[in-house]
Amino acid sequence: PRIVKLGGGGPRAALSCAHIRRGDFKTVCPRYETEGLDPTRRRTARPWVVSHFRSGWSCLQTEREISLNLAALRDRAPKAALYIALDEEAVLSWPSVRPYNASHLSLFSTLISDAKLGAPAALLKPLLDQLICAQAAHLLLNVFSTYSQLIMAHVALAHPKEIGWARDLTKAQQRMLGLEVSFWRREEASTHELLGQA
Repeated sequence: PRIVKLGGGGPRAALSCAHIRRGDFKTVCPRYETEGLDPTRRRTARPWVVSHFRSGWSCLQTEREISLNLAALRDRAPKAALYIALDEEAVLSWPSVRPYNASHLSLFSTLISDAKLGAPAALLKPLLDQLICAQAAHLLLNVFSTYSQLIMAHVALAHPKEIGWARDLTKAQQRMLGLEVSFWRREEASTHELLGQA
């Protein structure tokens, strides 16, 4: 078996990674949306929340938004394999997601179990997801999620001299590392197109 260095330090893999966050975001994101999109809340809204929504970014994606964003990711990286880091496997059976034939951590559960890595599953699974995604050349992340920020942190920490600790990667850093980071975008109801820039 070949040992692969995880953490984003090696050459970028022909891999795209999408982080689909559901779980607690079903209750958290509506609060962000009220704060960021309700004009009556502008005085008390945190600037970063308003900025994220003005940029067209999405906190909790609809099934259609997931489909549109995955299609845009596939257009940018048509030959890359797709890996999805997620907290709800039911998403993989959605008709809009199934055609992407994505890999995900549960496909490797027997291998992971046999490796006897000695860490609690609640810690090990998210860490493995993040380390796998840190290898990707194309990242589709959730701008509202610290989990997504940790994926970028793993990439940055693998380059201590060039970057070091970072929760976000600038466009210049992305170019230097040969990767592209994009964030989930919202669908514009009138045009059925994604808001913001890829």
